[in-house]
Amino acid sequence: MYEIKSMNLRPLRNSEGFQYHNEHIALITERDPRRLGIAAEFGAYVAAFNEFDDAFKLTQKSSFTELIKDADHERDKTRTGMYFITRGMINHHDQTISSAAVRTDILFNNTYGNVNKKSYNEQTGLIINMIQDLRGKHAADVAALGLTAWVDELERRNNVVQDLVRERAGEKTDTADLVLRDARDKTEDWYRAIVKKVNALVVVEGHENYMEYIAAHNEIIHRYTQTIKTREGRSAKKKVAEAAKKEAEAKKSETVGAGTAETVKEN
Repeated sequence: MYEIKSMNLRPLRNSEGFQYHNEHIALITERDPRRLGIAAEFGAYVAAFNEFDDAFKLTQKSSFTELIKDADHERDKTRTGMYFITRGMINHHDQTISSAAVRTDILFNNTYGNVNKKSYNEQTGLIINMIQDLRGKHAADVAALGLTAWVDELERRNNVVQDLVRERAGEKTDTADLVLRDARDKTEDWYRAIVKKVNALVVVEGHENYMEYIAAHNEIIHRYTQTIKTREGRSAKKKVAEAAKKEAEAKKSETVGAGTAETVKEN
């Protein structure tokens, strides 16, 4: 039986959703919405899509986007610098410094992980907590490693990102996001109305008038479904790899820590 396949549009990113509907609209235009019996629905679909287009463009134009991106890059460099200094100190000839490095490395890698890959807000929150730990129970280790100024600089750069994100929110990007979501929802509602009507017309009239459109439409659905599956597969593999990396680093840190402790005991 000829029918348009089901398509879950929610997992599509806004840019992907935009392109999906753009391709679908081009297909219907080519096949003639009047011949397909969906002229009225198509008109409403296109109108909703145009709102989606306008809203999508609006969310890309925040004056703070590049400022936040640059500030986050500077923040990432500071955090990464602290990480490499700490890793280098693990093999320090002074056992006090070596032990401090092992403990701090465990904090960076096991407690907080790769903070740099988190979203802006997630990273800001994690770094605030990290700084509290570095100035609290790890204060002596930070001093021994010469990281006090680095911690101060990390806090400063973290505050810069936090302030810029707040200013962007004040620029009403949250409102723009809501407008985008509403426009996308309307577009998808009319999309589903078209799918439902065409499938119903096939049952009533037969598939001859619709088979070419349905075949081409299902090909679009297949491509975007594969896009979603590929991304989800990469995400799952990434999580497994990160978990394995954390486990390996934890074992390595434990081994180094045990060796350091044994050396201290012998001395």
